[in-house]
Amino acid sequence: MPNSGNDTRARTPITRGLAFERSWPYLLSTSSVLLFRLFAWNVPAPNGFSAVLSATEDLAGTMGAFMGAAAGILVAVSGSQFTKQLKQAGTYGVIVQYMLTSTGWLVTSAVVSTASLGPSWSSPQWWQPYAIALWLFVGTTALATLVRVLLLFSKIMKCISDDY
Repeated sequence: MPNSGNDTRARTPITRGLAFERSWPYLLSTSSVLLFRLFAWNVPAPNGFSAVLSATEDLAGTMGAFMGAAAGILVAVSGSQFTKQLKQAGTYGVIVQYMLTSTGWLVTSAVVSTASLGPSWSSPQWWQPYAIALWLFVGTTALATLVRVLLLFSKIMKCISDDY
């Protein structure tokens, strides 16, 4: 039977709040790169920048693995009371998507940081501001998407605790 309208979900309009929730990590990252471009583009990488890259790689890799495992657990317990409440509220798909997005950005941040450890940062090179801008965008996006998930989870946990 052709589409009778019963097999499609009604799309809810995107509110300003939801649009902001979805976009603020990318707005923050873009703003950080613009500020870097305006105020620090010609400043050479500081001594010890490789240590910052190494620490970023470790933290982003660990948090990416944690976020991926947490998303997997959330999907695995899809029949629990917690996930039933999330599905009824319409936030289950959103939280899973945000977790997977955060995982992707965290892993990308770890990869970019690892790749940036290869070249020498001891003397200024023409490519360094571009590499720092890329690293700054990816790292800020990874952190912001992680914070977005944590903020959403804290709201959900508060709502659940209010129910009990």
